[in-house]
Parts: sequence; C-alpha cells; structure tokens
Amino acid sequence: VTPTRYEHSEAIANLGGGATASNVPPTTGSAVRDWPQTNSAEDYGDEFDDAEYQEQSPEQAAQAQKVIADFTRKMVKGRSVMVLATTGSTIECIASLDRKLHFLSIQRAGKKDAKKRSIPLEEIEKVS
Repeated sequence: VTPTRYEHSEAIANLGGGATASNVPPTTGSAVRDWPQTNSAEDYGDEFDDAEYQEQSPEQAAQAQKVIADFTRKMVKGRSVMVLATTGSTIECIASLDRKLHFLSIQRAGKKDAKKRSIPLEEIEKVS
C-alpha cells in the first residue's frame, strides 16, 4: 500500500485557520499526488541500523522502553503543538494518538466544534 500525499490546502479543509499537514485525506475530490513508493525497510538505506539496537545493555533497553511508554501515554492524553499555517503564522492544535495506537489525530485547540482529522500511523513516513 502506497501512502497518498495531499496538497496542504486540501489537508486543512476542516482544521480552519490554515494549519498544514502532509498526509491528511482531503474532504472532497481525489487529489492524489506523487509519492515515492517504499516497499521494504531496505529502501531506507543506513537510516536505521538494527545491529546498533541489538547491542544495547538491559538497562539501556529498559530506559528506552520507559521513555517510549511515557511519550505514548502523554500522546494518548493529547499534547499541544504549534502547526504552521499557510499564511506563515502558527496555530495551536492538539495532537493525540488513539488508544490502539493506529491514528494520529489533530484538532484546533480552544474550538469545541473544530473537526478532528485522523491520520493512519502506517501512512506517516517522516516527522520533521
């Protein structure tokens, strides 16, 4: 399955205020954009070296597991993030993960009626 990339203007359709995201499905139309197809972990080259992680001590592995668990708990509750608007300004949004860890959701902060956009985690390839 190849992820689909959408224009920022399509991704912000119901976030309001011009917030941007790369992998949010549009509300209308099928504006499929070019996206490089990735078939395996080998396509990432040297970005991930499994041998480096196999050499961790049990203490390092436990610490890494704790950091990931803490991050996940905080993300399930929701965290405030600043999102770049198409105007160049920033907008406060709430980013959260669902309890099954399948979707990243983004919603404008402070607006009860703001639409929540859910992005399947399997479609996210990079966070900058």
